[in-house]
Amino acid sequence: MKFKNFKIIDASEIEDFCTALRESGYAPEDFDIVEHADPLPVSSKPEPETGTATVSNKKTGAERTYPIGHETTWPADFAQELKAGAFK
Repeated sequence: MKFKNFKIIDASEIEDFCTALRESGYAPEDFDIVEHADPLPVSSKPEPETGTATVSNKKTGAERTYPIGHETTWPADFAQELKAGAFK
């Protein structure tokens, strides 16, 4: 599977993403994720990285963009939209 080498998205989120796909009858290889990092603020204290992930169904062209990073719930949001038919 090609879902690796992300800077912000972690392995547990990819596992949740793939589980949602399989539970809804989709194959992970039929989807793509593109991660976009937000610019880091100029600050003297470390800030958590944030950004967006664009998820697309390669077969239908349907796509959605989700906020990613600290305290986001993008895998659950994706699973909900997937079940609602957003990627058909």
